[in-house]
Amino acid sequence: MSDVMAAGNYSYRARCNAGDGYMLIGDAFAFVDPVFSSGVLLAMTSGAYGADVAHAWLNDKRAGLHRARLAERRLRRGMDRLNWLIYRINDPVLRHLLMNPSNRLRMRDGLVSVLAGNLENDAATFLPLLAFRTAFRLLSLARRAGFGPAMAT
Repeated sequence: MSDVMAAGNYSYRARCNAGDGYMLIGDAFAFVDPVFSSGVLLAMTSGAYGADVAHAWLNDKRAGLHRARLAERRLRRGMDRLNWLIYRINDPVLRHLLMNPSNRLRMRDGLVSVLAGNLENDAATFLPLLAFRTAFRLLSLARRAGFGPAMAT
C-alpha cells in the first residue's frame, strides 16, 4: 500500500543503449508516454537500427559500437521531439494550434510525421516542426501579453 500518486509522463530511457556485445531496443531502451501512438514505431525503428548495428558488429566490433552510438543519438533526438509535445499537451496554445490546423510552412505535415513516429532528422520533418514550435512560442508570448485569439484554459 502506498499513498495515491500522479504521474504526468511515463516516459523513460536508459542512460545508454549499447555496450560490449549488446544493444537495447524497443522498451528495453526507452518508452514514450502513450499520449501519442508513436511508441510502436519507435520500437520498430530501434529494432531496424539494432539489425544494422548487429550486422556491423559481426564484421567489426568498433564499427558496430559506433553505429550503436549513432542509433542512440537518432533515437534520443526523435524522443525529444515527441516529449516536447507530450509536456505541452494540456497547454491552451498547443490545444488551439491542434484544433485549428493549418499547413502553412508544412507545419501540419511535420507534426503528423513526428506523431506517426518519424524519427529522422531530415529537412522535410525538421523545418516544418521548427516552424510549428516557433508559432507555438510566438502565440504563447502573445497570450501572456494579452493578445491573440481567445483560447480555452
